[in-house]
Amino acid sequence: MGKLGPRKYRYILTALSWLYMLNVILGVFYIVWEIDSEDFAYTVLTFTLVSFFITCFGLFALKNESGTIMKVYAKLLIFLVILLVIGMIVLIFVMFKRQTILKELLTELMNSYYTSDESHKLMDSIQKQLECCGRKSDDDWVELPPASCCKDCTNPYYSRIYHEKGCVEVLSTIGAFVLLGVGLLIILHTVLHVFAVKAANELANKYEEVQSQPSLRTELVKI
Repeated sequence: MGKLGPRKYRYILTALSWLYMLNVILGVFYIVWEIDSEDFAYTVLTFTLVSFFITCFGLFALKNESGTIMKVYAKLLIFLVILLVIGMIVLIFVMFKRQTILKELLTELMNSYYTSDESHKLMDSIQKQLECCGRKSDDDWVELPPASCCKDCTNPYYSRIYHEKGCVEVLSTIGAFVLLGVGLLIILHTVLHVFAVKAANELANKYEEVQSQPSLRTELVKI
């Protein structure tokens, strides 16, 4: 880490860089050990590579102590703030529309339940693990509800007791908590990035002052 400029600004940017490094570590962990879906793996890989680039660029900007490079980094941070704000807007939209989205998703899964193995497995998994049935109730199934809907399947042909709750209700409740958690993280990241933008701009100005007046270097190192 460089020595020019106020320590608080350097510490903010260093903390942000290591936060992105944590994202890299988590991304690698999920890619290696947890991910079964190839498409999702590519998404996580992209996110991991972007986080790695931001980490390296931030640490390089601090180490290099160049006003030009730090200003480029500040612009990158501004772009990230814009993305975070857009992400928050999308999250709010999903929060209010989550029941409609879930209804459409479950309708699609139920319509293809007997024709798609993937839909069959996913719908069964949802109903078994969350102890729910259909969208609102077991009445949503045109034919006899599948075994994943019942509480006790010991006598599947004569006495089925189905889960009372619909899957939309259960998923909507879980989704609300998840979205609130993600929203809180986005807010915290946005605040940190805003402070980081200020820190980067302040350091860039200090670096340019030193470049124009080398005698200031000793004074700024002591700050």
